[in-house]
Amino acid sequence: MSKKQKILIALESYPPDINGSGISTQRIAQGLAERDHVIGVACPGKTRTMKHTVENKVSVFRIGSLPTLFHKDYRFAPFARKFMGKVFLEFQPEILHVAGCFSTAEAALSCARKAHIPIVGTNHFHPDNLLHYLKMSKENTGYKVLKKAMWVYFRRVYNYA
Repeated sequence: MSKKQKILIALESYPPDINGSGISTQRIAQGLAERDHVIGVACPGKTRTMKHTVENKVSVFRIGSLPTLFHKDYRFAPFARKFMGKVFLEFQPEILHVAGCFSTAEAALSCARKAHIPIVGTNHFHPDNLLHYLKMSKENTGYKVLKKAMWVYFRRVYNYA
């Protein structure tokens, strides 16, 4: 029998948000929990404060966040580092799984590196998934610059892992 792990998954969107990244990560989290691993998820919540719940054997830490201008349901956690320290103290993960590349994942990466915790990552990100909300042509110079900048940012975050 293999050792059961205590795994924290950090990402930018999780159900009830409906999108590919959140749904696939929820399936991973619940599947691991069903195999008796202890699973935590850190993601932006719907308020500016942190809320901790247990959903289908998964500890979900919804950290404080703000709404974005480009999508009514998407939230951004500009103060993720403030909340992530609390998540790490309470959950005490043995492994970090980042499933995103923005503020929540970055904050979790920072905490994991300080705690010398192993890190794994999966990618559900593609700039076009966000840039289409800007209603710009893919041929627009601004679109191309933003897309390139987002890939540079993505590589920086995942190379940090």
